[in-house]
Amino acid sequence: MNADILAILRCPCDPNILLDAKEQGFECTQCKVLFPLRDKIPCFLIDEAFLPEGVKGPYALPCKGKRAREDAKS
Repeated sequence: MNADILAILRCPCDPNILLDAKEQGFECTQCKVLFPLRDKIPCFLIDEAFLPEGVKGPYALPCKGKRAREDAKS
């Protein structure tokens, strides 16, 4: 992956968080959710992401909870 492109990719759950390129896809550097590759194309849909162990659903991710709290304040 081109380093310039990787530098601008952000987690769909929190646009302030960077992603790491992994063999299987792109991993959030904060909550470790993995966005997989589908036919060599990144899939950034949270409903298709692989959640970290112990996380029961996409809205239980720390960054989703943080974003929901920030949206509620606005």
